Amino acid sequence: MIKQGIHITDYIKVYQALTPDLCQKIISATDSLTWNKHEWHNTYKNFTVNQNDTDKRDRLAEDNLRFSEGIEYCDIDILLESTITHELIKSIGKYSLQVGPQIDNRPSNLVAGVKSLRINRYKEGVGMKKHDDHAPDNEHPILTAIVMLNDEYEGGELILLDDYKVKLKVGEAVVFPSNFMYPHHVKKVTQGTRMTINVWFS
Repeated sequence: MIKQGIHITDYIKVYQALTPDLCQKIISATDSLTWNKHEWHNTYKNFTVNQNDTDKRDRLAEDNLRFSEGIEYCDIDILLESTITHELIKSIGKYSLQVGPQIDNRPSNLVAGVKSLRINRYKEGVGMKKHDDHAPDNEHPILTAIVMLNDEYEGGELILLDDYKVKLKVGEAVVFPSNFMYPHHVKKVTQGTRMTINVWFS
C-alpha cells in the first residue's frame, strides 16, 4: 500500500515528461505563433468580493487596472498540444499513484482532464510575482504542472512555498497542488530567455 505524505513538500514531484527533442520542436514552433502579455489584476483593495456576484467582480476588475511584469505567453498548435498533453498525462498518472488517496487499497484519479496549456516566455529582467493558481482569475484547477523547455538562461529560479527551490532539467515537469498552500514565484532572469509550458488540471 502506498502511504500518503505528511509533509507539504511530499506533494511536490518532478518527472521527466518530455524528451529534449520534443522540447526543441515546441520552441521552434513558437517562432510562428503570436505572443501576448501575461497580465494580472491588481488586488481588490478594501473590498470583500463575493465571487458569485459577477457584476460587482467585473466592475472592480475594471477599476483595478491590469498590470504586466513582462512575461509573455502563447497558445500552441492543436496537434502539438495533443502530443504534449498525452505525455503529461503519464506524469499526472504517476503523481496520482504516489500521493493520491487510496480507496479500497486502489489509487484514485486526482483529476478529470486538462484545463489549459500554454507556453510562458521570460526574457532578461523578467520574473513572476508570488501567487497560487487557485485564484479568482483562474477557474480553480486541482494540479499545476510546469515543464522546462530550455536551459539557455541564468536566474529565473522557480521557488515554491517560501524557499523550496525547484531546479528542472530540459523536459522535466514539476507537479504540485494548485491550492493556496502552494504559492510559488519565479525570480528574475538575469541572462538569456527562460521558456516553460504551464498546464493546469481540473
